[in-house]
Amino acid sequence: MNKYLFYLLILFFLPVCSFAGPSVIGTRFFFSPETRGINVKVINDDESDYLIKTSVNNNDFIISPPLFILPKNTSNIITIIPGDSLKQNKDEIYKLVITAIPKSEKNSINNIVSLATRSHFNIIYQHKKHDNDDFNKIILTKNSNGKYQLENNSDNVFYIELSTNEDFKSNKRKLLSTNDNLEVKECKSNEKCHVWIKVLAGNDAIIKKIYLSSDR
Repeated sequence: MNKYLFYLLILFFLPVCSFAGPSVIGTRFFFSPETRGINVKVINDDESDYLIKTSVNNNDFIISPPLFILPKNTSNIITIIPGDSLKQNKDEIYKLVITAIPKSEKNSINNIVSLATRSHFNIIYQHKKHDNDDFNKIILTKNSNGKYQLENNSDNVFYIELSTNEDFKSNKRKLLSTNDNLEVKECKSNEKCHVWIKVLAGNDAIIKKIYLSSDR
């Protein structure tokens, strides 16, 4: 059995679990209609070769290469290319999955030991730049259980930094999806809620600051 086929068999039959191995530069990747492609660097600082498998949760993006060997102490570039089927009137979040399979080693009783890691990353497609009409569609409400939540009534995905303190000491960065909501767990249902929001670009630059409050 050649080495390439051997790696493939490991990929499909071994369970996925935590293991020290290759690292990826970046945790989320932003696309606009003008973006032709994004390069993602994968680094292998380990003393083992790895088989790397990449995929996106649908066919709106092309990943190149989808499968490759990453030798020890080397790096490689994955290119994410948008397809023609991307929606032109709505933002969307996609999932990039990178699976790393280490080269197998035999233990003292000749059993093959190989542990795989599967890492998930967000690809955020934004069909246009945000404007004030979009920001005004982020509101603070209570859900049916009396919990405070941010409600996004727009067709935009917002990358936000959320805090219930104006100085952002307890800041949290999250993605607020299109026509979705996000519970503000720091606010108690029987008290008035104050929320400060920074809308961020992909490079973490601040696009807009928003303050919202809700009556009890």
